[in-house]
Amino acid sequence: MNHLRIVPVTRPEQLEQLVLAANADNHNPAWPSHLLMRGDKIVGYLSLNLPPTCHAWLHTKEVTPRDTFATVFPAVENMLRMCGHKEVIYLTGNESNLTPFAHKIGFTHVGTTNIFHKNLNT
Repeated sequence: MNHLRIVPVTRPEQLEQLVLAANADNHNPAWPSHLLMRGDKIVGYLSLNLPPTCHAWLHTKEVTPRDTFATVFPAVENMLRMCGHKEVIYLTGNESNLTPFAHKIGFTHVGTTNIFHKNLNT
């Protein structure tokens, strides 16, 4: 059995092959940096170079979606632009008041995921 190899994405044709493989498995690649290979077959990818990510708590009764889209997100985006960033990822849960509105104002839904944290200093 072939073992998994992890290789950096270095060529545009690798991305094209990844998109085909992932789409065939009902996935949409987001910011791939490395391919997972079994032999010559792409069997996954890693995103180790994500754009800046914003996770926040906004009171469900005190902060409206309009507050967020008109004040909070523009402030976050301006801070990131001042640092030279061109993209941002916003993390929201399915229960968030923002989720039903985001796609209506130009946000791209990347997919549903669970987020885990691990401290690397231990």
